[in-house]
Amino acid sequence: MTLYLGENLKALRQMRGLTQEDLALMIGVTAQSVSKWERGETYPDITLLPVLAACFDVSTDALLGTDREKREREVQRYVDLYDNMALQDLHAVFLAYEQAVKDYPADARILVRYMELLLEEKDSVRDPDYAQTCRKLRTLYERIRDNCKEDPIRIRAGKAFLRHLLRKADSDNDAAAREQAEALIASFPSLADAREILALEACREIGKAREKLRDHAVRELMFNLQNMIIGEYCYDPAIPVSRKLALTEAWNAMLLLLDPDALSCKNGVHLIYNERRLGSLYYENGDPEKALFWFRSALERATAFDALPDAGLLLRAFEKEPDFREMPMRVRVRILIEKHSGLSEDFLQKPEMRDLLSS
Repeated sequence: MTLYLGENLKALRQMRGLTQEDLALMIGVTAQSVSKWERGETYPDITLLPVLAACFDVSTDALLGTDREKREREVQRYVDLYDNMALQDLHAVFLAYEQAVKDYPADARILVRYMELLLEEKDSVRDPDYAQTCRKLRTLYERIRDNCKEDPIRIRAGKAFLRHLLRKADSDNDAAAREQAEALIASFPSLADAREILALEACREIGKAREKLRDHAVRELMFNLQNMIIGEYCYDPAIPVSRKLALTEAWNAMLLLLDPDALSCKNGVHLIYNERRLGSLYYENGDPEKALFWFRSALERATAFDALPDAGLLLRAFEKEPDFREMPMRVRVRILIEKHSGLSEDFLQKPEMRDLLSS
């Protein structure tokens, strides 16, 4: 039987902010003994196991990690609970994860998801408990950074911690948080070191494997450029409408040129939103006919998107707005057109618009 006492003990001790000396004093042993337990060189006397478990408010089974298969099933249950969560279930999932981090304090899959839940559940830096949340987030991030050997999890934890630092920097004008955020950003891999690009460089033979890698790399690149370029330009009031129009039209054309199956992936959501945005921009620019054309195109694409077998999963992965997350794409586009496109009531009452929105 494999025991995981050492790694569990170390994780529990660090989570409580205790040194090896602190723990040794609590249970009446030497710090050297605790160090040897954590390195797996020796084990504590059996009579100390209930004492250690009580110190950390966990079961002896959780402390020892005696049933790895059972543990893996339970961890996977928590992972699935989070990954399949509807937004309205966030608080209940957060409470479940409060227990999960006690039961599985060394599992980075649990810890990184708990970080993300903390950011959503405790989302206001004005929250009186936010100082405690800050300490938890830092501790969780440092534990994952220092102990997890899986780069995707470490990067995911870094991104979560970066969100926290940027939130503090923006809300509190916290110079220290801003400096930490800049240092953390500098520690991430560059685009040239991205997995998909490295895989393409390593794969010299032209074949299906390379084609699949290439298509995936292009889609990921397009998705991230969309977030950066459209997000920066289209929501900046200082940029002229004509410039926004030119950029958004060019971006739509690029999406369709490089990814003709865009509707079947998350870029399809961007394509539909872009066309709705084009309708709004053309209306703002004084061209109602082109506005109508793009609104119609967005709604037609939304209808086709809703017919995809995995449309619901794509939307939940993309959409963060609580009111939109469970809606069909066509419904949300219609709401965006009616309420968030800056249209006059006269324009909305045009027969063509009424027919389009009611169909």
